[in-house]
Amino acid sequence: MIGHIFFILRGRRTGGYWSDRDDERRETPMEILKRRYAKGGITREDFGRKRRDIGS
Repeated sequence: MIGHIFFILRGRRTGGYWSDRDDERRETPMEILKRRYAKGGITREDFGRKRRDIGS
């Protein structure tokens, strides 16, 4: 019971139990852009324009 209370209180301080974990890696803007292009979500021209906007 005390263990459950500890995790509940700890979760409230860190943004909740289901919040993003510190050890999870987030995608960079360039990785997101490449994934969208690979899936066909944006055109080649859009990819080039957005890549220049990102600065990579």
